[in-house]
Amino acid sequence: MAKTIKEERLRWVLPIISGEVRLVDVAKVCPHGKRSLERWVATYKLGGEDAIETHALPGVVL
Repeated sequence: MAKTIKEERLRWVLPIISGEVRLVDVAKVCPHGKRSLERWVATYKLGGEDAIETHALPGVVL
């Protein structure tokens, strides 16, 4: 079980990036949406592991 958001995202993204599985196949079993997977893969390709961590948005209070 992933302990952080980054670990959880990497769990789903790395097999797609490495070519082990296709995104559409992962989307069938992943509890996150297909669009989320697409964004995470694109973000990973642009900035690597550190890029897929969540970042607080200025002015947004949670």
